Amino acid sequence: GEGTGSKPGVPDVPSDDSEEELLWKYSDGEEESRLSKEARIQEEEDAEELYR
Repeated sequence: GEGTGSKPGVPDVPSDDSEEELLWKYSDGEEESRLSKEARIQEEEDAEELYR
């Protein structure tokens, strides 16, 4: 019974670390943000063409 109580707490730690890593990567990569903006513009243009 004691072991089962500790198991649910273990996966919570790596999940929090992964979220922090993602936030750090997004804030650190300016080039990636530029590419994402360009990709969004292209997607919007493609969507407009489909709706026409």
